[in-house]
Amino acid sequence: MKARPQYLFTFWRQGEENAPPLVKACLASMRAHVSGRRLVVLDGGSVGDWIDVPRIIRARLEEGLMSVQHYADYIRFALLHTYGGVWADATCFFSADLPDSLWEREFFTLEYTRRRDVAGRKEPDGSGGGALVNRYAIFFMSGQAGNELFAEVLADLEAYWDSEHDAVAYLVTDLLLRRAMLRLGLWGSEKICSYQPGACLRLQARLASASSEEGWREMTSGSYLHKCTWRIALPLTKNGADTFYKKILDEYRIPDEAPAGSGNLTRGQEHVLLRKLRSFAAFLPGAVNSRRIKAYGVGYVSLQVLEKIFSQRPESAAYSKTHRAVYEFADQYVERVLKKAGVEKE
Repeated sequence: MKARPQYLFTFWRQGEENAPPLVKACLASMRAHVSGRRLVVLDGGSVGDWIDVPRIIRARLEEGLMSVQHYADYIRFALLHTYGGVWADATCFFSADLPDSLWEREFFTLEYTRRRDVAGRKEPDGSGGGALVNRYAIFFMSGQAGNELFAEVLADLEAYWDSEHDAVAYLVTDLLLRRAMLRLGLWGSEKICSYQPGACLRLQARLASASSEEGWREMTSGSYLHKCTWRIALPLTKNGADTFYKKILDEYRIPDEAPAGSGNLTRGQEHVLLRKLRSFAAFLPGAVNSRRIKAYGVGYVSLQVLEKIFSQRPESAAYSKTHRAVYEFADQYVERVLKKAGVEKE
């Protein structure tokens, strides 16, 4: 009997050739460390070759009501439910081979339970999202085809987007995962295979720092996985020395050139304050509009604006308080949506 193929899935809507340099380096690292399995890099045109995306999910994306990030949330659960294997966001960098156990476990993810973040700052309510979100990460997961949890999350996502025209909060999929895990008795259960993600966040925090062999060994010890971000300006040098960003580009011979229309910032050419102002300007139209005010109320919409402002200082008590308040409201809202859809009992 022929063995079933084993996959590592990821997604970049514009296609790998149009990805920012950091993403290209991450994808190259996946190919180098996929341990003989098949890496599948999906784009906007190839998703349909692998899964049947429900009409309502396609419609919300085409209408501009669902972000690409939330579309990718649906894709990852659908792929793992259909084929099994491993999912990694396109901004995951691998420094060592993936362990065989990832393809053997019923469900695996990262679990945030530490009380401090990677920079050593106190996180009074867990990992930024508190007990409601981000206890279990969805940027890196594995599991078996047909897994009941994947099926539950897919049903919840379809029910939510069939009812709603907007994501009540950015981490709405994390809230739906939480509710599915609660229904199945998996939230906080020993049945969940997981490990602490602290080590995998070190590189992200130091991408723009001057690199050294000792620093590289320190960051990569204890984790083969490193979650990065392409949404910040990353310099190639710092104080005359190559940065860790340049180190990972050089490792896979990726030029520091942003494809046209990729939106990537390279060589630190945009001042950090200007970048923050651009980010806030892009955030406002989607967050503050008549549709959202009608659906959630002016109080919640205002709270989200404050959360965005305070997020510039994520270690502050003001951010922690507003962030938790946002997700307490969002969790209650998601619960009402699922009960109305008949997914959860009254």
